[in-house]
This record gives sequence, structure tokens and C-alpha cells, in this order.
Amino acid sequence: MINPVFFSVHSLFTAFVIFTFGACACCLKEAKGGWKSSRLWSVFIGLLLLRVLLPLQIPNAYIVSVKTILPDLYKWTKAFLWKDISIQILLLIVWGIGVLIALVHLSISLYHQTRLIREIRPIEDLRITVLYEQVRENLSCAVCGSIGVCCGMETAMMVGLFRPHIVMPIQYLDFSDEDLEFVLQHEVMHFLRHDTWKKLGLEIFCCLFWWNPIIYFLRSSISRFLEIQCDRKVCNHLSNERQCAYAETLLYSHKRGVPERKYYFAQNYIGRLNDHQWKQRIKQIITPPSASKRAGAVPLSILLIIVLFIVSYGVVIQPATPAPSSPIENQLDVEDDEWIASFILSCDDGKLMVYKNNRECGIITPEKLMEEPYSSLPIFDAQVSKEVQQ
Repeated sequence: MINPVFFSVHSLFTAFVIFTFGACACCLKEAKGGWKSSRLWSVFIGLLLLRVLLPLQIPNAYIVSVKTILPDLYKWTKAFLWKDISIQILLLIVWGIGVLIALVHLSISLYHQTRLIREIRPIEDLRITVLYEQVRENLSCAVCGSIGVCCGMETAMMVGLFRPHIVMPIQYLDFSDEDLEFVLQHEVMHFLRHDTWKKLGLEIFCCLFWWNPIIYFLRSSISRFLEIQCDRKVCNHLSNERQCAYAETLLYSHKRGVPERKYYFAQNYIGRLNDHQWKQRIKQIITPPSASKRAGAVPLSILLIIVLFIVSYGVVIQPATPAPSSPIENQLDVEDDEWIASFILSCDDGKLMVYKNNRECGIITPEKLMEEPYSSLPIFDAQVSKEVQQ
């Protein structure tokens, strides 16, 4: 039995278009003041990433035919460079090589963090050790690893995946008890929120779609949001005065140094932010969003995002298909009930060839896809079918 839901080049292109516009909207929202609801942000980002990872095409999807640029571009990718190697295949090869290089680069970063864990020296200051145990107890964290100090670090950082360790720079050892408590609460909260795993998944996603420049803006936006959400979680347990003190500790730590970029999915305390982003982060700490004003808007927004996600699978963007010079669709017996093992083949030149009972029997125009029995037939890409046969 033929599965009515299938994958096609056009559905992948549609997913890329939706992802690009969604990522731009996310970055603009974050730049203008940030997301007020973590649930809304999580649903939006999660469905946006899922949409591009599952670029499926469903039967009876609405076809958006693009008549300019896209047809010429699609025809250009079908051109052959040498024997059976087309530009489309060459682009896929370059894509694959880029993914491999990006994954190797990410593996090197993971190795750096593993080596960093080996270089951690236990903190001999009993004051810091006691503070760390108190913070873990207050936040009900029993699994988090040890705390240590490492030379050459500019900021506190949580490294490791299964049993993370908190690394403190030497210059943090002279912090006051209150400042150290804020730093430790921030890092332990990252562990409780599984932010390290989230960043690792995001980095893998960036490796898969390394060629899309929007993904890097989205990665920076997500990293900043994770830091802001961690600040909010810590400050939920603090009074107004201590929230201001928490913000002052952040600014003071920022003046002491900026972390290196090589620890890609480590959770560092201060992050790499410009002046505008620092002001935005401090503002989020001092003036948290009011829950009463957005209590009803958030569920409705989440529902709207889910509906748009589902509806997006009903739309496919593809190059406009020129009408065949001599269509023979009128020769097809649409009243015949014996449409067994039948399907539509999307040819390289844009024509839609109908196969009835595994036999070629005619060409139809895209408009006929909305009519029976063609609307019930699965559509297959000719190039994909050739590769499967080979």
C-alpha cells in the first residue's frame, strides 16, 4: 500500500522558506525586547525546527506556483555537468561535506571541554564549598558534579553533559559570599533546565543546515534567551533588593572578562553580549513581565502557532509548470473505478504524468490535481524515483 504522505524537493524548499521567515521573526522579536513567555518561545522554536526536520508533503496540498526566478533556478539545478552528475547532485555533495566538517568542528569543541574537565583543580576554600552545597540543597539539585577552579578562564562556566562540573576562574575566588551565591545559583539552574543539552541539539541542527546564514542569528538569539530565562528562574526566589544585587553581580563579572567561543555548548555565566543586549538582559531581571497581563494571551498564541504549523503542511511552493503543448488528459477515463496501483509522477521538466495500474496513460495540468481522481493519487518526484531504481 502506497503511503499518501511523502517527501519531495518542493516540500523541502517550502520548509526552508517557512523556517527562514520564522527565524527572522524570532530574531526581530528578541531584538525588540525579548519574549515575555518561555512557553510561547519554546513552542514557537520547537515547531519551527520540527517543520524543517520533517519536510513532508500531504495529498491535496495547495500548490503555490512561482512563475519568476524559481522555475529558471530549478531548471538550472537539473543541468548536467558531467555524465550523470547534475548541479543538484553536486549541491547535495557539497552540503554533505559541509555537514561532515561542521560535525568534526563540533567534536573538537567537545574534546576541548573534556580536556578542560581534566584540568579542573578542586577548590580548597571551604567557604565556596559550603556555599555550593547550600545552593544545591536550596535548588533541590543532587546530581550536579563538583566545583573547581581552572587557570585561563574568564568567567564561571558549566561544562559536561551527563554530570556537569562548575568551573570557576581564579579571579572569582575573591568575590563576596552573596556574589558567589548568585553565580552558583545561575550555573546550577542551567543544569536543572537542561540548557546544555538544548544547546548541543541546537549546534547539531546548525551543523545540518550550515549553509543557511539565518541559522546563526537564530542560534545567538536562542543562547541569549536561555540566559535570560535562567536569570528569571533564579530571581523568582529573590526579593526586589536581591534582584538588583544579582544584576550588579552580572555587570561586575562582565567587567572581569568575556568567555571564549571555543566552548560552544558550555553554559557560561556572562555570555558574549554587546551593550544593547546587556541592557536588555538587565532590564529583564529588574522588570520581570507581569503574569496577569499575559495570562490569557499566551495560551491563545500557542494555539495559533500550533494551528499555523499544521496548516503549513497543506501548502507547497514549487516552480510554475507550463501547460503541455498537447495534453491528452481528456483520454483518461476518470469514471473508471479500477485506479489500483496508480500515481502521478512529477517529471524533471515540470510535467505531471499519470500512471494507471502502473501504466503511463496521460499528462495533466496542475489544476487537475484539485479534482478527482487525481487529488487522491500520491505524487512522486521523477529524480528521486530514478535514484531509488539505481
